[in-house]
Amino acid sequence: MIKFKFLEILKTLKVGFGKDIAIDWGSRYCYTWSKQTGFEAFLSTVWLDDKDHIKAWGNANQASLAKYKPQPLIKNGYLTDFKLSIEYIKLLLNSILERFELIKPTVWIAINTQTHSSEVEGLDFVLTQAGVGKIHFVNQNLALAIHYNFNFKQTKTQTMLHFGQQQTLISTISSGGFIQEKVLNFGAQAIDTIIEDYIRNVYRLSVSIYDIENLKSLLAPGKFRTQIWGKDLLSDRIKSVDLEYNEIWNQTKSQIDNLTDLVKDYIMLLPDEIVNDLVDNGILVSGGGAMFGKICEYLQIKLNLNLFIDPDPRTTIISGMQKIIENKDDYLNSSYVPITKLNNRNTS
Repeated sequence: MIKFKFLEILKTLKVGFGKDIAIDWGSRYCYTWSKQTGFEAFLSTVWLDDKDHIKAWGNANQASLAKYKPQPLIKNGYLTDFKLSIEYIKLLLNSILERFELIKPTVWIAINTQTHSSEVEGLDFVLTQAGVGKIHFVNQNLALAIHYNFNFKQTKTQTMLHFGQQQTLISTISSGGFIQEKVLNFGAQAIDTIIEDYIRNVYRLSVSIYDIENLKSLLAPGKFRTQIWGKDLLSDRIKSVDLEYNEIWNQTKSQIDNLTDLVKDYIMLLPDEIVNDLVDNGILVSGGGAMFGKICEYLQIKLNLNLFIDPDPRTTIISGMQKIIENKDDYLNSSYVPITKLNNRNTS
């Protein structure tokens, strides 16, 4: 009875006992999951004052940020500033955790297989300084496979393609683990830059990267025309222009052709028997870049393979990490689904 009342008092005071938090920290968004808060998405950019102090972060109102300078925290897979990253993670943890934690939280953070050891050590330092206890580094491709409920006892393989903001992941997994994994030098940011330059040069209009991202999802097949607002470069006034789907698609097609060639090169390196599975099972597609126009339809024709887009392509990695946490004992003790663990510090 006394123990029960004590637990109730702790709940009233919002005292926590060490939570598991999943983080997929990309160059545009930082996705998180915990049992208490569920899925959340925060911008991976902070806004600084003239003394380089964080004045806004996360999903701050864009209209109120004109007097501050934006600082992306991740570029090309690397942290841009350790001090700001530590403050960012502290803010992130404060939004997820209870008022007081008796045990430091455990963080499961996604990394790709080509992340340099020095960058892993940097992430470890940032998370530790921000107040994290145990840290588990999880292969992003593994999280994807678990999101898709890949059966590790089956004999057939599965290939996955994930369009990131600055890089694209492609991997092929079997019951024994990954047969092949690669990070392709292609990201949705390349498409963003082309669209931004086109609107600036043709329509003399300056638009934000967030408007560009919205534009990419609006200009899908069947939605042939949309309106976008920005600042007129000549008059400095706010105005709108109408954009057609085909004019934007034609500007970006050469970049998508480059991606097609990279995927073809990847497939060429696969064993013949794996290619047969690829023909049967197709490619599972995710990532925010997959939402742009008819990119998947185009790739499907060029590769002569079936491509299947996830219903919620942006959250596939964090969804897989949720499943890992919910079944963590199985995964941590598994020999066929390895999780990279830089440390197992008991920092309670």
